[in-house]
Amino acid sequence: MALEIFDQTQKLHGLGTPERSLLNYAALLHSIGQYINFKSYHRHSKYIISHAQLRGFTDEEVLLIGNVVRFHRKSEPQKSDEIKEFSRNQRRILQILAAMLRVAVGLDRGQTQSVKQLALEIEDKQIHIFISGKGDLELDLWGARRLVEPLERALERKIVIEKLAGSFSGHFSADYIFILYPYPLSFHSVIGNPFAALPFANYIGCKKMNQKEDER
Repeated sequence: MALEIFDQTQKLHGLGTPERSLLNYAALLHSIGQYINFKSYHRHSKYIISHAQLRGFTDEEVLLIGNVVRFHRKSEPQKSDEIKEFSRNQRRILQILAAMLRVAVGLDRGQTQSVKQLALEIEDKQIHIFISGKGDLELDLWGARRLVEPLERALERKIVIEKLAGSFSGHFSADYIFILYPYPLSFHSVIGNPFAALPFANYIGCKKMNQKEDER
């Protein structure tokens, strides 16, 4: 869902393919720290990412991915000394990507992947996020609505999240509808124990290396 938010707000944030890729990997790895401890798992996730010697990523990419994961919950980047060495542009990228991941994780508050469709409508002063899926989605709506403030600041728009009754058909053109499927690579299906967390992180790095080779 983080990528759908990124794509549909691209004209507002102006970020490109490299930043989208960083958000994708941050989304894949954001909960890896739960194998250390659920409490403060975002910090544990950053630690694993920072120390796993991820192949296929530059030092700057690892730094950004780790901090997007670190700041997708709890405190926000601008309030932390952890990024005092970041450039102004790096801080802006981090602020935007972490805010998007924060809302996306909120939209799966029950970790049931109940939200199946997502569409955005952007107005001059407001962004509407419409969702549809299985059940009443009340938990997911609550989870996301309470986390929108960082994204509102990053995109300079008020954000309203609503459930759309029934199908998206007839409400939006196909260009604005995203069908959400589980990741082809499930973290919990690949990892069988906490000691496998680092190999999983490196598996993600290998996928990135293979992607770069294909692009060449």
